[in-house]
Amino acid sequence: MTFAPGEQATLEGMLDRLRHAIHSPSPRARRDIDHEWRAAMPEGLRRELDNLPSASLLRLEPPKSLPSAQLSTSPNDKCRTHTVHTPPSVVSDVFLGTKCPIVDVSAHDQQHLRQFFNPTSQRPVVLKGFGRCLLDPSTPWTLDNLERLCGQQLVEGVRVARPGSTTFDYADEGKNLCFSDSSAEGQLEPMLFADFVARLQASSRSPYYLWAVLLAAKADRDNLVRSPLAELLWQEGLGAFKWDELEPLRELGDLGRVKNMQLFCSGAAAVTGCHYDQSQNLFLQLDGMKRFVLFPPMVGASSFLPFPISHPRDRCARARLDEGAPSQDGPFVSSCRYPCAALAHGQGIEAVLEPGDCLFLPQMWWHHVESLAEENVSLSIWFQGGALEQRPLPARLLRPVPSALALELVREWEFYLATKMGYGAELVLFTAWLSCSSGAAAREAGLEPPPKLAARWLRCGTLILQHAVRLLPTALLHLFMGAFNSLRFQGLEGRSGAAAMPCTPFASCSLQGYVNRRADSAGTRHGFSCRTHCSRARWPPAKGKMVQGSR
Repeated sequence: MTFAPGEQATLEGMLDRLRHAIHSPSPRARRDIDHEWRAAMPEGLRRELDNLPSASLLRLEPPKSLPSAQLSTSPNDKCRTHTVHTPPSVVSDVFLGTKCPIVDVSAHDQQHLRQFFNPTSQRPVVLKGFGRCLLDPSTPWTLDNLERLCGQQLVEGVRVARPGSTTFDYADEGKNLCFSDSSAEGQLEPMLFADFVARLQASSRSPYYLWAVLLAAKADRDNLVRSPLAELLWQEGLGAFKWDELEPLRELGDLGRVKNMQLFCSGAAAVTGCHYDQSQNLFLQLDGMKRFVLFPPMVGASSFLPFPISHPRDRCARARLDEGAPSQDGPFVSSCRYPCAALAHGQGIEAVLEPGDCLFLPQMWWHHVESLAEENVSLSIWFQGGALEQRPLPARLLRPVPSALALELVREWEFYLATKMGYGAELVLFTAWLSCSSGAAAREAGLEPPPKLAARWLRCGTLILQHAVRLLPTALLHLFMGAFNSLRFQGLEGRSGAAAMPCTPFASCSLQGYVNRRADSAGTRHGFSCRTHCSRARWPPAKGKMVQGSR
């Protein structure tokens, strides 16, 4: 890839102005950059954008008047917070901040709930007692009752923690073209429901956790399709679900239609590692208690070293938030090792759910989940096709861009970079270079682009940063940059023998020698220990397929 005449100097100047606008934001800088982009976008960048699918978020144009509103994070005074006595969270105290707002559904009004469900500024809220409005309280969702009704039913969604652990992480086996993860092997063990209950009750710290889909939308069906487990439960009256009660909330949040319903059964001390989901969710606690520690989308994206989007553990945090977590645990690492985790200090929102409570868990919000009772039964209701999933995006969602969409934007840009550079040394170096405050600072750190890659780096960097500066609220800019932390792509298992996409081992990658030369000339190594393969991905990115969520 080469420069057109005069293009290199133009892009270098534009990129420096963009970096300055991110590291020292001001309304004037944003206006100047927006004017420069509308009036004189370099032809090479225009062609690059024209090649993108029209529905891609990467083609979004901001309103003529740039957004100035900031994202609200403080709860309304009308809301109360929980005072339930519970054991302390396993999450390190440094991450804990406020308690999740609670709204009593018996006295709520839509205007009050709008502040939480508005698609432009959604936030978690506990709907006290709402689960009792949706289900018949005379039919208990307890483990004993569920075993009585469906004990002989085979369930395939039983998760098994690693020996000595009660932490459960999931992996999407369909995402194994670029990366692999041997730590995820053997995490599923099909068994009879009665056997699952027996194993769960046999230990105070059970290594078993059931995640089972009960209802699922099918493309060729108008109604939700029941699983064999759901058929048994519905025959006994547990399926007397009052769907009409969901309508006001569904319409208020423009959540879309119900995609599926999932059952979760766990024992005491079970923990689901921090992750996010790409769907809106109403989470019902039916028996026992659970604690959620929640973080805004871009806070987690910049703090917790998310796995790459082509990794089997996509949407999960590599950084463990637990107090005393081991420095290295397979692909996971202790948050204490990385300064970026400090961005999330004091940002965690704690929600404790009792039987009958419902948590509104907005799309893309990070959550760490702990089971607090000896036996815990929960239901998740997932939605699809709501306002935040519509493409092209409704214009009303650009004033300002919600943090959920900012994280979707990060995902699309990562996919774009993977198609250009692959998941290897070049991406590690590029993201480290992009994070520098100026071109001069990058050169001082020994991170200038290799001559043969300078055109690609300058074009990609300019596209990403102009999009961020022109679209995102000022409060999200440094978090957006943090989401491209080069450490995210290092120290992971590469997929060997993947035939679906051409792979070049890192050892023979043309960047290997450049990495070593840069380290030597700067007198220090920058921690580049990438062991992935330089694999090319496909465009456009498909939304992550959720076979089963995790709670």
